[in-house]
Amino acid sequence: DVDGRTDLDDLVVTGVSTFSANIDANGDLDVDGQTDLDVLNVAELATFSANIDANGNLDVDGQTDLDVLNAT
Repeated sequence: DVDGRTDLDDLVVTGVSTFSANIDANGDLDVDGQTDLDVLNVAELATFSANIDANGNLDVDGQTDLDVLNAT
């Protein structure tokens, strides 16, 4: 049981962790496995190295360059 601020050099968690307030990650975040997000806001560049499957509407503001577009 830890109350207050705690500075840790390394923290390894092997079970489920629940956070009841905001999480502020100021470095890289590496997630292996499935990640479910209710809302995702990307403020800068996003790079995808595999297919993207968008099952809803796609709203693009600004210039869009497409090498191949198949619309059915």
